[in-house]
Amino acid sequence: MMHDPIADADSHKAAEELTKAQQERQILAQQVKQLIKSESKLYEYQEKLDAQLKEYKNLHELSRKLSATFDVRKIFEYALEYIIYGLEYERALILQPAGPSDAFAVKAFDGYYNDKEKSGVESLTINRDDGLLSFLQAGAEYIICKAGPGKKLFVEYRARLLMDEYLIYPLGPHAQPLALLIVGNSGENPEFYRRVTDNDNTLLGMGNLAGILSSSLENYMYNSAMEKTLDQERMAEESVRALNVELKKKSDELVLVNKRLTNFFNTVSDGVMIVDRQERIIELNPAAKGMLGEKAQAILGMPFSNLVDHKMSSKGNLLSTCEAFSDVEIMMDSNEGACHCLASGEPILNEHGEVTGGLILLRPIQQVQNLVHRFSGYYATLQFSDLIGESEGIREAVRLAKLTATTTSNVLLEGESGTGKEIFAQAIHNWSGRHNGPFIALNCGAIPRELIASELFGYEEGAFTGAKRGGKPGKFELASGGTLFLDEIGDMPLEQQSSLLRVIQEKKVSRIGSDKMIAVNVRLICASNKDLLKEVEIGAFRHDLFYRLKVMSITIPPLRERRPDILLLFNHFIEKLGRDWGCKFQVNLDVYDFLTEYAWPGNVRELQNVVERAASLAENGVISVRQLPVELYSPFSYAPGNVVLPEQVRCDTREQRQKVAWEAEKSKITYLLNQHGGNVSKVARDLGISRKTLYNKMRLYAIQN
Repeated sequence: MMHDPIADADSHKAAEELTKAQQERQILAQQVKQLIKSESKLYEYQEKLDAQLKEYKNLHELSRKLSATFDVRKIFEYALEYIIYGLEYERALILQPAGPSDAFAVKAFDGYYNDKEKSGVESLTINRDDGLLSFLQAGAEYIICKAGPGKKLFVEYRARLLMDEYLIYPLGPHAQPLALLIVGNSGENPEFYRRVTDNDNTLLGMGNLAGILSSSLENYMYNSAMEKTLDQERMAEESVRALNVELKKKSDELVLVNKRLTNFFNTVSDGVMIVDRQERIIELNPAAKGMLGEKAQAILGMPFSNLVDHKMSSKGNLLSTCEAFSDVEIMMDSNEGACHCLASGEPILNEHGEVTGGLILLRPIQQVQNLVHRFSGYYATLQFSDLIGESEGIREAVRLAKLTATTTSNVLLEGESGTGKEIFAQAIHNWSGRHNGPFIALNCGAIPRELIASELFGYEEGAFTGAKRGGKPGKFELASGGTLFLDEIGDMPLEQQSSLLRVIQEKKVSRIGSDKMIAVNVRLICASNKDLLKEVEIGAFRHDLFYRLKVMSITIPPLRERRPDILLLFNHFIEKLGRDWGCKFQVNLDVYDFLTEYAWPGNVRELQNVVERAASLAENGVISVRQLPVELYSPFSYAPGNVVLPEQVRCDTREQRQKVAWEAEKSKITYLLNQHGGNVSKVARDLGISRKTLYNKMRLYAIQN
C-alpha cells in the first residue's frame, strides 16, 4: 500500500497538535486546581481575618467596658464573660491576694460547674511559695498543662482546679502578680492544645486579654491608691481644719476663762492674796485691799507670816511647807487694829508638779458668822404684826417696843411665862437698824451653871477637858452686828453676872483660855418672868447689872388682863391651824364662855396649846366643850356666869397645877352627872372614856351618884 507523504505529514502534525493540546489542558487543569486551592486559602484567610476582626472588636468592647468601671468585681465579671462566651473556654477563674504576703484566693469564676464543684472552687487557694508560681516568677509568660502524662506538679493542679487542661496567665508583674487568670476545660479537648500552641491568633487574643486585664487592675490599684491618698489628704485637711477650729475654740475658752478668773479675782467677796515660792505677797484683790486699808500697798513683797500675830504665825507657816490648809483662824494687822479672819491656802503647781507659789483666801470672821446665822436659824422671823391684841395693855407694850427698837439701848422685857417675850424681842430686832444682822437667843435657865460662861464667851482649844478642837465662838461673837436675846436672865449664876457686866461695859469679849480681846457690837435684849428688883433686894441678882440691863423696860401684860384679846387669839390660832391642816373648824358658842372666864395661868402659850388640842379632837370639824381640857372646868376657873379665880390665886408650882387639874376633873364629872341626870353612859361618852374608867374616877374623887 502506497503511503501518501502529504497525508502522513498531516497526520503526524495532527498528532503533535493533539499531544500539545493535551499537555496544555493538563497545565490548565493544574492551574485551575491551584486557583481553586488559592481561593480556598483566601477564603480561609478571610474567615481568619473576620474572626480576628471580631475578636478585636470584642476586645475593644471589653476594654471600653473595663475602662468605664472602677469596681474590681465588675472587671472580673466582664473578663470571665468574654472568656466563656467570646473565646469559648469551658471554665475560667480569677485569683487575687488580700495583701502582699497573702495567698491567692478565688475572687471570681464562671463556666460549667455543678454545685459540688462550685463549693470546691470557692475554697481554692494558691500559696506564694507554691511551686506553680515559681515558673511565673522565673519569667514565664504563661503555663500550659495538657491532659495526659506531664509534670507531677501540673497533674496535681488539674484535680485542684477541676480542669484536665488549663492555661495560667499572670496579671501584672510576673514576680509579684496582682492576680492569676486560669482558663481551661474539665475534660480532654483535642483542639485545646492546638488552639493555645499552634494558633497564634488565639494566643494573641489571650495575651491581649491578659494585657487589658492587667492594665485594668493596675488602673484600679492606682485609682484606689490615689483615692485612698486623696481620702487621706481630705481627712488630713479635715483634721487640720477641725484642729484649727478646736484650737480657736480652746483659745476662745482660755480667753473666756482668763476673763472669768480676772472677774472672779476682782469681784469675789473674800480677800485673795497671791504669794510666790518664798511666801512673799505679790498680788492682792480689791477685797483684800479693803480689809488691810492703807497698808495694802505697803505689804506687797512682804512675807505673809509678817502680817499675822506671833501666836498665829505658826499656822501661817503651813504655806511655806507647800502644804494646803483651810479655815485657819488668824489675826492680821490692819489700819483699824486686828482683823479677825479665816484663812485657807493652796499651793500653785506648774506642769511638772513643782510649787511656784500659793493662793491664800481670807474671809472676815464676821462674814462667816453671818453665813452661819443665815443657814443655822440665827435670825428673827417675827414682826410686830405677829402680835395679836387690841387691849390697852398690849397696845402700850407695842408702842414702847417700837420706840425702843429705834435706839441701840439694852432692853429688859418683863412678864409671866407664855406672854410672848421672845416675840417682842424678835419684833424689836426686825424693827431696828440691825435687822440684817444675826439674832441669837440663849435661855440662861436651861444651861448648867458650869457651861454658861463657855456658851456666852466661847473658848479656845484645850481650855478645859472636853473642849472642841479648834475652839468655839461664844454667843456674843456670833451675835456681833446683831442682837443677843438672853431669856430667863434672872436664873443666871451670880459669878457669871460680873463677867456679863464687864462685856456690856467694854464691848469686848475674851474666850475662855485666851488673853485676846475680841471686839463685839451687840444689842442686848433680856427677858425674865421674875421680879428682878425683888431678886436684887434678896441678893440673887447684881444691882449694877440690873440697872445696866434696864435702860429700856417693857412689861408685857398677862392674858388674864387682856380679856378682849382672848377670843382674838383663839380665832387667830384656829384659822392658822385650818390653813396648815387644810380644813375649816366650827366653834360652838358655849366654848367662848369657858375661854373668856378661864384665868389662863399659862397665858398665850397655854391658849395656843388648848387650841391645838381642841382642833385635834374636833369631830367633823366641830369644836365643842367636850374638846376643851379639864382645867377649864376647875371651880377656881369656871362657875356659870362668874369668874371665881381671884387675882391672888396663882399656879406657880407643879403641885398646885396638879391639884387644880384634879379639882377641875372632879368638878367636870359632877357637872356632867347633874346635866345628864346621873346617866353614867352619857357622861362617859362626853368625857371620851369607858364606863369602867369613869367609875374608877368617881371612886377616886368620892363622887356619889
